[in-house]
Amino acid sequence: MRFERYGDDVLALNPLSWETHYLREPAASVLECLADGPLEEAELRRRLAETWENLTAEDVRAALSALVDIGLVVE
Repeated sequence: MRFERYGDDVLALNPLSWETHYLREPAASVLECLADGPLEEAELRRRLAETWENLTAEDVRAALSALVDIGLVVE
């Protein structure tokens, strides 16, 4: 997985499919947190809370679901 941040947005390249995805927040931050390996949802929320104080558990789940749907994250 390769990704580049442009301000608040991220372009992510899936090397398996060669698809490029344009990600907005909070999905971009979720992907960055998971770049080094899997995290439990609670740890992911804790790390994201350092930057995104108003981020809810539902926001994190929605971002994870969207990333799974486009093949950038596996469950």
